[in-house]
Amino acid sequence: MPHSLRPITCPDQPQPATTARLTLALLAVLCSAVSAPSASAMSNTSNPVNWRIEASTRFNEVSLDGLARLSYTLPSGSGSMCSGSLLDGGLYVLTAAHCVDNGKSNFRLEFGVVNDVAKANSSVSQVIMHPSWAGDVTTQADLALLKLSTPLTGAQGFQIHRSSALGQSVLMTGYGTTGLGGSNSPPSFSDRAYGHWGMNTFDATAIQFIDAAQAQGLPDLGTWSNAHGEIYVADFDNGDSRYNTLGRLNGLSSGLGIANEALISGGDSGGGDFVWDGKAWLLTGVHSWSWGFCSGRITNPSCDFSRANESGFGDLMGSTAVYSHVDWISSVTGMTAPVPEPGSWALMAAGLGLLAWRRNPQRPA
Repeated sequence: MPHSLRPITCPDQPQPATTARLTLALLAVLCSAVSAPSASAMSNTSNPVNWRIEASTRFNEVSLDGLARLSYTLPSGSGSMCSGSLLDGGLYVLTAAHCVDNGKSNFRLEFGVVNDVAKANSSVSQVIMHPSWAGDVTTQADLALLKLSTPLTGAQGFQIHRSSALGQSVLMTGYGTTGLGGSNSPPSFSDRAYGHWGMNTFDATAIQFIDAAQAQGLPDLGTWSNAHGEIYVADFDNGDSRYNTLGRLNGLSSGLGIANEALISGGDSGGGDFVWDGKAWLLTGVHSWSWGFCSGRITNPSCDFSRANESGFGDLMGSTAVYSHVDWISSVTGMTAPVPEPGSWALMAAGLGLLAWRRNPQRPA
């Protein structure tokens, strides 16, 4: 494993007065500063309140009430949290394996959380780890399925994406910490009562990224394998080529950023990345890690906006590619590909037809 590369799930968070209060926001913010991939929450380009997922929020007229906030107890007895996504059928949640391993217990799921009030709740009857997970995100098998005690009827689950989303823009969601990509401060729980969203583009696979970094002789990369699956990698762009980290690694980039760009941070681990197929949002990625990669590696000038903010401009994130684990997911859940309806659908624009209630955030120049 590369130096300091690890998933981060924000242990020892302040405990709420009620069980409905544990929350993390999804974009580019980490719960602690590390110099390599760490697990997820959210950092955007404007105030986190602009990125809340409210009860009235619709993405292409679809409510995302199947987004799960996962709380649990650490072996130390303190509480922590991650994110997840309810699968179609209402009986399973897909999350990151590092959220539920190493003696964690007392798992509790809340769905559609708005202002710390959940639309639906469930206990977990079974934790099913990916058979290739061994505690190391570099094996690209950071997945687990949580079986609910009874099928959930109060929220809509997601079908899984069965092909690669490489090069595509995705909708990211989560209950992690929040912050600003252009800040010198790390993400925080200042907007902890809501889930959050953002956009990004999967520019490369983890193997493509590591191969490009090795070709430039960059240090402390670790040993990666895609024998068990794939990971998508994205960077946090702001329109400045200096912070286009993947672009500076042998051109592994689709550009200098898209509208509503964001990155995951602490507590977003296990949360979902979604692609629009013209009719529904399909779960294509599961947040695994974020990485303040540039510090000490890419210099003159550095592509790291701030060493204090591990979810700032220039930092990286990795999400486990769902399509590369379809056989395992289907073997556990019994999910099959939906039968397409006659005709074709025109894909809606990447702007998502989003949210009349939300102020349009300003992107930095």
